[in-house]
Order: sequence, then C-alpha cells, then structure tokens
Amino acid sequence: MPAELEVNWENLYLLCNATALAINDVAKLPFIEPGIQIDEYDREHGDELMPDPLKTAHQCSSAFLLGAGDFIYSVGKLFSLESPMLTSPAVLARSAVEYASRSWWLNVADLPELRISRMSALFNQSYQEMTSSLGAVPDGIEVGKQFNTWRSRQPHLPKAKVPKIANLVAKMLPDNGADAYEDLSRVAHGNLVQLLGTVYSANIGAPFHAQNAQGYGLFAAQVGLVAGLEVCEMKGADRTPLENCVQMHAALSQSYLMAEAGTGTGTGTGTGTGWSIP
Repeated sequence: MPAELEVNWENLYLLCNATALAINDVAKLPFIEPGIQIDEYDREHGDELMPDPLKTAHQCSSAFLLGAGDFIYSVGKLFSLESPMLTSPAVLARSAVEYASRSWWLNVADLPELRISRMSALFNQSYQEMTSSLGAVPDGIEVGKQFNTWRSRQPHLPKAKVPKIANLVAKMLPDNGADAYEDLSRVAHGNLVQLLGTVYSANIGAPFHAQNAQGYGLFAAQVGLVAGLEVCEMKGADRTPLENCVQMHAALSQSYLMAEAGTGTGTGTGTGTGWSIP
C-alpha cells in the first residue's frame, strides 16, 4: 500500500467496501471467550429464562458489528454514484459509529461476567426505549418482564451502565472521536447552522463540502476497523484483511489532511492525525 493514496470518490468507495466485507467476516467468526468454554459456562450460569447468557452476549456483539458493516458499505455506495451524495453519508456514518462502538464496548470487557452485564445493560436500555410500543411487538412486554426477572436473579454480576456514544467513541479514538461524532450528530439532527453552511458551500462550489462528506466515510470506516480489530484481538483471529484496510485508510487520511490544508476550509470533520493498528 503506498504511503499516500489520492482521496477521491472511487478510492473511498473501495475503502468502505473492503472494510465492510472484512468486518462482516469478522462478525461471523465462531464465538470464543478467552480461557473459558462458553457452553460449559452457560450450562452452569444459565437458567430457564436465559439459558445461554454468555453466548447471547457474543451474539449481540456480532449483531452490532454486522450492522456497522452494513452502514459502512452503504456509505461507500453513496460515494460510488455518478453524482456522489454529500450529506446523507453523515447519517449512515453516525449509525455505523453507534453500532461499532457498542460492539467494541462488549468486546473490551475483560471478564465474562462484565460482558454479560454490559449485554444486560444494553437490553434494559432497549426495553426502556421501546416501552411505549412494546404492546405492538408480539409478546414484547412479557419478554421484557422475563429479562428483568432473570437479571434480578444474578446478584454476582457487576453493575454496568451503557455509556453515551460520544464517550465510547472518545475512548476508542481519543484524538478525534468526540469531535467527529459531534459533527455527524449535528447533520443527523438537522442543526440549522450546519445545514445552512452545507447548502451555501454547495451552491458556491466550495471544496470543503465534498471534503466533509469524505471525512464522514473515513471516520465511519475508522471506527468500524477499531471494533473489528478488537474482535480479532479477543479471539486470536487473523487480522490481515482488517490490517490491509487500515493501511488503505491511513494513506487516504494523509491525502485527506493534505487536501484540507490546501484549501484551508476544513471544519475538523474526519480522521485527525492518522492512526496506527491497535
């Protein structure tokens, strides 16, 4: 991989596509808990309400990572259009970051009990968010009650609270995570100042409008790769496909930063100063 690679729509599409495929493969790896047989652990700690708590925690992590890969792939597809989309990639990138950060949070737990507790916290948060509509979900209320009953029977599990996504991303990427995620959120929530700046820059053909969109794709791929690498680290799996994407990402990031410096109009969205493989 060259030290520098031109940051253009085609290369960004290739990065997003390769990253999504690599993440998809990692998410489908067999479940492994370091030093523990998952089936044996679940036979000992599961019950009729939750027969396989540790396996379920791994399933949740994989589901989040699969979702992140889908969003990253979709960002790439928007870049591959004859006239690339420049605003909607931010919303897809934000969702990719939210999914990937939750997967990462589950995987960095250093004990199976903590992994289960974090999975439990995510389930509880999800049920609370759906309270008003659970009646429309078949058996949704009963499932929620069963889950809460199961959790109350697990006094040995450590407490866990779902962090804010911004805080999670800041831990994943201390240099640029918080600022980049905030920028995505402004786009997703229709911040008027952000919107007017985007429309104005597009109307006058300002280059930083396109640069921001490119930064969205770079950031989504970066967070997805960090989450995928954490899975490989925990499972001792082959990191090569992800490392190849990291090298491509680093080269495109360098080109992106040079383009920002050349125009002097960058808004800070994107990938900071580059990064190395964790």
